[in-house]
Amino acid sequence: PLPITNFKLEHITNGVTSTVDIPGATTTTYNHISPAGSIGGTLSATASQGDHRAHVKLTATETSIGAIQGVVVTHRIAVVTSGGTGTYSSSVNGNRTVGTITRQWSRSQGATNANYDIIQGATAVEYNDALAPSDGSRRWYPLTSSANGAASTSTAATSGWRLSFVDVAAGGIFTGFTCAITPFEPDGGRVWCWGNNTLGELGRATTGGPLGPGRVQTGASPSSMLEGVTSLAAGHGHVCAVRSDNSLWCWGWNSSGQLGNSSTTNSNTAIQVPLANVGAVSVGSANTCAILTTGEVRCWGENLTGQLGIGTSDTNIHGPEPVKTTPSTSLQGVTSLAIGDGLNNDVHVCATVSGSGLWCWGSNGFGQLAKSTATQFSYYASEVAGASGIAQVGAGIRFNCARTSTNRVKCWGENSNGNFGDGTTGTVDHLLHEAASTSTAQKVTVGATHVCAQLVDGTAKCWGSAALGNGTTSSSTPIFVKVASGSNLTGVQAISASSLHTCVVSSGSVSCWGNNSTQGLGDGTSTYRDNPVEVLLP
Repeated sequence: PLPITNFKLEHITNGVTSTVDIPGATTTTYNHISPAGSIGGTLSATASQGDHRAHVKLTATETSIGAIQGVVVTHRIAVVTSGGTGTYSSSVNGNRTVGTITRQWSRSQGATNANYDIIQGATAVEYNDALAPSDGSRRWYPLTSSANGAASTSTAATSGWRLSFVDVAAGGIFTGFTCAITPFEPDGGRVWCWGNNTLGELGRATTGGPLGPGRVQTGASPSSMLEGVTSLAAGHGHVCAVRSDNSLWCWGWNSSGQLGNSSTTNSNTAIQVPLANVGAVSVGSANTCAILTTGEVRCWGENLTGQLGIGTSDTNIHGPEPVKTTPSTSLQGVTSLAIGDGLNNDVHVCATVSGSGLWCWGSNGFGQLAKSTATQFSYYASEVAGASGIAQVGAGIRFNCARTSTNRVKCWGENSNGNFGDGTTGTVDHLLHEAASTSTAQKVTVGATHVCAQLVDGTAKCWGSAALGNGTTSSSTPIFVKVASGSNLTGVQAISASSLHTCVVSSGSVSCWGNNSTQGLGDGTSTYRDNPVEVLLP
């Protein structure tokens, strides 16, 4: 017999006959690559959009999913020799079999929908991506399903991100609560709150509690979330937030009209204040002040000690009014502002002004306006003599602390708790005292009776009388905030002190310490904490 040079294969698929020469195929057994199988059913994938601090949850939705055998093909074959093509064999039917479906998740290298890397071990219908960036930046996730003998199929990439935070506001006076903002991109600048909720200060369309972390709403439906928030402030029982469109939204306690909506009815959802061009906000117990994008200030609510800066004190409920320096002149160029609550309604306000230092108004019974106590009240904003170079201010009960343009902290007013941070206690002084070892302060925050400074290296120091974040409750000089292991807290991005507790944003997560009787620390307990504990989120 003549030697076999190759085979000629003829096959019929869907009624179409094709003939193929197979050069080099000279054995009596040959595997023909016939049409592949397929993966049938409906396949889609989703990534959680900011509900998990520890990971991004990836979920495949598969309806009637399965591998389908390849198309049945009719085959016949002939031997080809140097003498020509032989007779075709009889026809037989056959099709490719398929194996079990396997899955593979991938992750984009950056925040754009491109350049994917396989996630090793991510082969299940559900997978928690704990290696997504902890800063909350977006990643894209396609899912590929494969089976031996079947063509692979992939879903469109879906984006997800780990929940993270960029700012925090601790609130409350006799009870504690906390609110924090997620990044504007990718999570949309949403607000989460937790803790005491007797006044609706959590913005969740309900009162009572305390409640664990949840998003602030603008209506009764949980889907009506407050979004686009860039900054916020928390007081004794109400919260206000500035959105990216420079609108202002407030919720919670409204006994003196501090929500700015011409009412004294509390609101357990966020409501818009009829005030445009808001750049920043500060809240106290029963009044609120907003810095406009023009540098002017509007204040509203209670005015018992002249804290609205409108030239008088009274018991009326006021809507937003401009702060005045004289009956005919408004305060201009304001860059930061803080409301200091006091006992017996001795409330005061201080503001930093670009190129003009520090201005204060309201009660001065303890020198908190940086004036001699011979002046009990100032109903107009007045400049503090010798206080140039002040960049940012914080206010507590009857005292204030400010950060200078050279990153130092100076304090004045009432000092019975060591609030000045200079090693002294028990004095009342309207002169500014420099706190010790705070020459690298990036931000200062003031609670009722204590002070904390965020330092440029990402650590934090506290002093005064309260839980100071390091196992102590009293110090007249600044001391480092420490984690439970005893090392300094690091990575601090934001810090906020209230009467009972203090919170920081550190490496994208929120941690708090202090009184936790109403779960204002957000760790799922009501246990007092000496050191920072991370907020537990859904």
